[in-house]
Amino acid sequence: LGSETTGTVRPERIRLAAPDAEVPDGAVGADGHIEEVLYLGADTRYVVALDHGSTMVVSRPNTGGDDALATPGTPVRLVWRRDDVRYVALLAVATVPAVIVALAFGDLLERTFDSVAVAGVGFLVTGAVLWSSRGRGGDVAIPTWRAALLIGVAQAVAILPGVSRSGLTITTALWLGMSPVPAGAFSF
Repeated sequence: LGSETTGTVRPERIRLAAPDAEVPDGAVGADGHIEEVLYLGADTRYVVALDHGSTMVVSRPNTGGDDALATPGTPVRLVWRRDDVRYVALLAVATVPAVIVALAFGDLLERTFDSVAVAGVGFLVTGAVLWSSRGRGGDVAIPTWRAALLIGVAQAVAILPGVSRSGLTITTALWLGMSPVPAGAFSF
């Protein structure tokens, strides 16, 4: 506590609010001002300089409504759920197995991309795994630490040619009791 740290919240999970907006229970608020506005077609990204010296990026869909907070220099309050920080940490955990496999077996994996047979087996594995997902899934919205690690192992297997990364990771999440939409969101 009290030391400097770096954290991440997915920019679309941060709510841009008026500076006097109430921060609900289970949420975090940070005050600052809009430093830059980037229009990106369907979305607008706001670069917000926080009062304590750091910077955050907020992504909001362009809905055509009144956007009084869109001007650089405007004071704002950013609000996000505490769970969103945990979610990013879970994504990091899910990345670790693929990184380890790639670093440990990179040369061997690279050679598998020269084999049509390996790709063919990969397609068959993907088909079997996807078939097994029928009727699977539960009501879990955010994976456990163990589930995130197992989804990461599936991602590591999907480094092989012909194996669908999204197919394997979403199906693994469904096997572990996640509901389909959150399983897809976590996979991407």
